[in-house]
Amino acid sequence: MPISLDKFILRRVPALISTFVLLSVVVVLSSCGDTYRPIVTPILQPGGDPQATHYAIVVNANNGQPTDLNTGVGPSASQFDVSGDTNMGNRRTGINPVQAVVTTSFLAFVLNQGDSSVTSFGLLVSNPTISTVFLEPNADASHMDAVGSTAFVSETALNRVAVVDSNLPGAKSYLDVGPAPGVLAVTPNGSKVYVGNTGDGTLSVISVKDNAVLSSPIAIGGVPVSMAVQSSSTYVFVVNSSGGAFSVIDTSTDKEVQRFSGLSNPTQVVWDDSLQRVYVLNSGSNSINVYNGAAPSLQLLRTVPLSGSPIGLAALDSGSKFYVLYGGNPGHVDVFNTQSFQRTSTVTVQNNPVYIAAAPGSTKVYVTNKNGDSGSASPQNPNGSVSIIKTSDDTVLNVGTGSIQPVFVATR
Repeated sequence: MPISLDKFILRRVPALISTFVLLSVVVVLSSCGDTYRPIVTPILQPGGDPQATHYAIVVNANNGQPTDLNTGVGPSASQFDVSGDTNMGNRRTGINPVQAVVTTSFLAFVLNQGDSSVTSFGLLVSNPTISTVFLEPNADASHMDAVGSTAFVSETALNRVAVVDSNLPGAKSYLDVGPAPGVLAVTPNGSKVYVGNTGDGTLSVISVKDNAVLSSPIAIGGVPVSMAVQSSSTYVFVVNSSGGAFSVIDTSTDKEVQRFSGLSNPTQVVWDDSLQRVYVLNSGSNSINVYNGAAPSLQLLRTVPLSGSPIGLAALDSGSKFYVLYGGNPGHVDVFNTQSFQRTSTVTVQNNPVYIAAAPGSTKVYVTNKNGDSGSASPQNPNGSVSIIKTSDDTVLNVGTGSIQPVFVATR
């Protein structure tokens, strides 16, 4: 007798279920082996210029004036993203900011000479809390360096160094050093601060651990104007302009272990960690002295002639190039190969450039142009600018700061 369709389906259900279960087990087991499984995986295309996170802080002096209440333009620190070449925002500072320092924890300090104060803010948030610590009145605060959350500031008129902790509302302490302290530098290991006393041609040494001035000053002669510290913190390099000399200081003994004399108004010293070199900029002879070898046995490797009167020098941390800045309307930058010491190109920047610095990673060089483009600066139309040199091909991008008179740039 024929079986009805309903009965046929009922009889086949158990078999169909068993088949489905068996197939499911096979699929699961096969997925655990080295068999192909189609998976949706996004393929990321390389970016146009992939770089690590770095920032440049541009100090805008605003003609030494406070904020204009009508326009809102005033002294500030512009935060630039290095990879994106963008101004992420202007942070309000005190009056007449002259210098900035960025620590390894991406904390920025700005020294405000006009009202003897230090402004600090973090770089890793879009709307950072901005703190201001006031120093002693009439201090003529001139130079600063920092480590961690602590900044050290030369109070030139008072013969002291102020110790500022960004977590405290006032200066932590004031340390008596030599006469007319100016340029200073913290060793990369954060153990000592070296202070150049312009009044007597000496260096004072401060212990960071206990904020105490150590031993007797180190005599170097002349007026110390620039310092660089070896990345290992083993040696400090100092040039003094009036004495025409370059000194090497051993940080373990705090003694001068080598001196080169006969320089012509040296104004800047730069340490090249990649090539283990020291560059000394001679403004009096329009040249650069390049020293090579391990301190305290540095030797003069080359004297490089320059095309004009130099303002500043920046060396890439890759060791491939160094850049020399010249003033003018417009200004320009000469690019040199570090192996041949030959000038490879000349880059035009904007009007009245005053400072140059290389960003970590060797991808960009920053030049602050005090008067920006050829237009007239005004609170309604501030024309301060930064020339950003892309080091891969030495092309220039000019970016406005949204404020007046950029005078300094710090990178990290």
